[in-house]
Amino acid sequence: MNFHIGIMGNLFSGKTTLMNALAAPPYRRDLQQLIGHGDTYAFSERVEKGSLTDECLALFYQDRVANIFPTETAFLHMRVLQQREIRHLMTRESKSGVLVLEDRPFLDGPEVFVKRMIDAGEMPPAHARLYYTLLYQTMQHDR
Repeated sequence: MNFHIGIMGNLFSGKTTLMNALAAPPYRRDLQQLIGHGDTYAFSERVEKGSLTDECLALFYQDRVANIFPTETAFLHMRVLQQREIRHLMTRESKSGVLVLEDRPFLDGPEVFVKRMIDAGEMPPAHARLYYTLLYQTMQHDR
């Protein structure tokens, strides 16, 4: 049996701390019992220094409103790649189960961060519509 636990929340809300706690004793042992003592994989948001996402993030911190769209588009791309890796782990042949812990699941960006930026008026409506168009097309294509 496979399990995928995604932890969603705003920045600095403790997602990574919770994920790391679940991936370590004693919680890891308890969770592994659920999957027949299979493998456990922990996925954190990985922003590589010098990557496109890192460059967009630096621009975002300079001017949030002007750079929210390219930054969230870069994060969407990064999350798509991570989801492909997770899908591979969850669908491969395994005698025991797989447990995937993720501190920022695929829908966390659109459902938490982007939504907050839209609600605060920091993402223009046209950018929001384009972002969600890209998101839904990605979700349809990447199934």
